[in-house]
Amino acid sequence: MEINENAPVIAKGMIEINSNPEIIWDMIADVERWPIWNRDVQNASLEGKVAKGSKFKWKSSSLTITSIFQEINRPKILGGPGRLWVSRLFTSGDSNQKIIKL
Repeated sequence: MEINENAPVIAKGMIEINSNPEIIWDMIADVERWPIWNRDVQNASLEGKVAKGSKFKWKSSSLTITSIFQEINRPKILGGPGRLWVSRLFTSGDSNQKIIKL
């Protein structure tokens, strides 16, 4: 799953986190709690549970986005259509230091 480089908005980032990948994956998968840790998200809601094909809506600024989980592989990948949203967790390093790429 790749990011659509022709999308109207693209955001990329990488951060090193000293944590268990399952904890980070669970935090990102908890869509309804995104506004707690992401200032750019005003609200978010998930229809059903985190599963391939599940929809969720989230609002950032004046834009409300509907996304669909398309690729799930805990704790490495939590992805949706590259046009709007992709989140991948890549791990490297020792068992305590993980590189998280969103």
